[in-house]
Amino acid sequence: MDVVDSIRRQLNSGKVKDRKEGLKQLDLQLDSPQFLHQLDANTAKLWPQDRLTFGTWPGLLDMFLGFLQREVLDAGRQLDAAGNKVLRRIFMEADDAGRCGPGSCNLLRRAGVAFDKLHKVLEASEPPGEGFGTPVGREFVAVLSKVLLPNAQYCQRSTVATFQGEWLLRLSVWQFGDAWGSVKSGLMVLPRCYMGSTASTAVLGQAPALVGAVVLEVSPVHHLSWALLV
Repeated sequence: MDVVDSIRRQLNSGKVKDRKEGLKQLDLQLDSPQFLHQLDANTAKLWPQDRLTFGTWPGLLDMFLGFLQREVLDAGRQLDAAGNKVLRRIFMEADDAGRCGPGSCNLLRRAGVAFDKLHKVLEASEPPGEGFGTPVGREFVAVLSKVLLPNAQYCQRSTVATFQGEWLLRLSVWQFGDAWGSVKSGLMVLPRCYMGSTASTAVLGQAPALVGAVVLEVSPVHHLSWALLV
């Protein structure tokens, strides 16, 4: 797909103006049904051993995660509103239930990399470990809680280190706040991810302790309620 190659060159440019134009063009392409269906079709043709191309959903995500690495982790810059929007749209459009049907996993080949990059950006935020309340942090939390964490197949592509990190506990506390109803619904996500992890043997035994710690962090009163859940 020539248009994707053009966007890739813009996102790789050393000029701010070119990178901004690349984000703008990618956002416009994500409005195009033809562009989305072409990505769907190309992704459906992929075999596990095939090299990823940028004209597939995992290839497009790989391209954007590379941009994220250079822009935020390497150069220490922050994504602007346009970058945040494109990040969210890639994840949401790739597995859109109305277009792809329920349970699609078009980003599977890069789900583990996505977990790793998103949590590294959150950890690298200033002040350290407090990126959840920033604009980019809110976008990342939305992607994690709505797309990656609820999907067992995506969680299988992550690692023990990712799920053992304190960032996941902080994400849960930040996301669910003090409302027990929200905490309870959030807790239903975490155990599924631990169950699906490729390192489930090592991590599963720690899941109740971690999730219990989340509840304790939110409010000591909720600890009894968590005990009833398990």
